[in-house]
Amino acid sequence: MILLLAVNDSYPARELHRQEAFVRIDVKEMSERLAHDPAFSSYDFWRAFKRLDDELYQLSRSNAPIPMDLIYGRAIIQRAAQLRQ
Repeated sequence: MILLLAVNDSYPARELHRQEAFVRIDVKEMSERLAHDPAFSSYDFWRAFKRLDDELYQLSRSNAPIPMDLIYGRAIIQRAAQLRQ
């Protein structure tokens, strides 16, 4: 959403900043919840991150659009794994 809004000139600057802040809080909150969830092991985080990276690589190689959900998912998994260490 941040990248999509940044290239869309129809949004006023303050609305862009407000939505960016909301997205950052959401990613932070979700990654902290995952990091503290004992149901997920470090290996689970590694596999999820690897699968997302592989999917992003395949999309970029085929010049397909990359869904923002994949980018957010990757950021959440990466941050959760970092918080675990």
